[in-house]
Amino acid sequence: MDVSILGYPIILDGQKIGVYGIYTDISERIKQEEIVKYQAYYDQLTNLPNRRIFMERLEVAIGIAKEQNKMIAVLFIDLDKFKNINDSFGHNIGDKLLIAVGCRLTNSVKSGDLVARMGGDEFIIMLENIESKDIAFNIIRRIHESFGSPFIIDGNEINISASIGTSFYPCDGEDGEALLIKSDNRMYLEKSKVEKFQHN
Repeated sequence: MDVSILGYPIILDGQKIGVYGIYTDISERIKQEEIVKYQAYYDQLTNLPNRRIFMERLEVAIGIAKEQNKMIAVLFIDLDKFKNINDSFGHNIGDKLLIAVGCRLTNSVKSGDLVARMGGDEFIIMLENIESKDIAFNIIRRIHESFGSPFIIDGNEINISASIGTSFYPCDGEDGEALLIKSDNRMYLEKSKVEKFQHN
């Protein structure tokens, strides 16, 4: 139990002869503050970090990479035709699919790498202090391979792919927002290639 204690002196004939206190249980208030803090930094559905904490971590990582002359990769991931999943199976299945996607993405990277959910069907990954672009490309290949197996959600076999755009610090930008915009644009370029291929 967490308590707040207010102490008041006991005065008799002008002399302090003791103290009495008022104890207040503040456990519930602390719990609520922790919940609010969690909601500010983490996605409520997947429990992954959200955009806010991702951008804060990215700026810190950029500072470290600058000192150590290392690279950072930012991978922007968007699920292809996710709306069709919601339309065919319902939003409950769609939500469970997003949770499963978050798990596969997390399993595709090292423990120190950051996987976050931007919102909707968009995710983002930061690879810190990498030696070369090949490391990022290997991770992208691993992600695509993981999506090669269907997701089994409540007995439903769901096949879905993802479009991934990548940016690198420092060559594509020297701050988090620039890297995010670059990777987002490249993701949409990849998506347009996929859609063009599917139509042919």
